[in-house]
Amino acid sequence: MEDIHLKINDKNSKYRAKIYMKNKSSDFTNFNEIEKELKNKNIKKGLIFFDLSKRNFPEKNCFFEIYYNGERFIDGTWKQVNQEERI
Repeated sequence: MEDIHLKINDKNSKYRAKIYMKNKSSDFTNFNEIEKELKNKNIKKGLIFFDLSKRNFPEKNCFFEIYYNGERFIDGTWKQVNQEERI
């Protein structure tokens, strides 16, 4: 997970955590590793924000959210978020 930066948000934020890709070659395909890291950091269930702007620059579609149940991401909850919506 050296190419990924995890930021834990306070409990008043819309997102439990934000995950930032550090560079264009960042690999986020191994969701199991990200889920393990979230669990190790004691992240509770809720939305997780992904910022892929470093990976997808200059494309506009680089902000996403997915629901995390405290152990793993829930299939079918991956959603693109407009830049204006991100918090």
